[in-house]
Amino acid sequence: MEKFEQLQAEASKRLSIADHMLAVTYPMVKDPKLLVSVLDNMFLAMTHSLESLLHYERGFKRVPPFRDTFASKMHAFRTKCAGRFSLDPKYLSLMQDVYEIASQHKRSQVEFVKDDVLAICSENYKTQTTISAAKIKEYVAAAKKFIAEISLIIRKQQEKFDQEVKGKHGRSL
Repeated sequence: MEKFEQLQAEASKRLSIADHMLAVTYPMVKDPKLLVSVLDNMFLAMTHSLESLLHYERGFKRVPPFRDTFASKMHAFRTKCAGRFSLDPKYLSLMQDVYEIASQHKRSQVEFVKDDVLAICSENYKTQTTISAAKIKEYVAAAKKFIAEISLIIRKQQEKFDQEVKGKHGRSL
């Protein structure tokens, strides 16, 4: 199994986990702190999906080497893939927003729950971000579309490549 295929499978798995936590676990538990785990799994799903396209394109030398950091992957994706495949900029914005929320949560020393909303505060107790189930549902819906779009792009590119190889060799491999 190729690296991009492994990443696609992992993206699908993480998205499934996030969706299950949001649709099944959260309504039973009703703990907004669970939404952070949903957000983390959704972010990992989107990152793995983005990385799968980068690795696929890297195999054809259309993407230069990139470091294993979010910033490096986003830069490579933004400059080499987003425009080429006409991806909606809202996906990049969503990933950046989710990354910021996750980073704020990791840095935060104070968080509290009020009215089914998790508030993430700075060290001087100012609310930086709030996380609600409705907001996370929107994020997960957009993540599903993004991951489906990336999978479709890779599938179409693979079919195109297979057609070219078949045409050059006059037979199926």
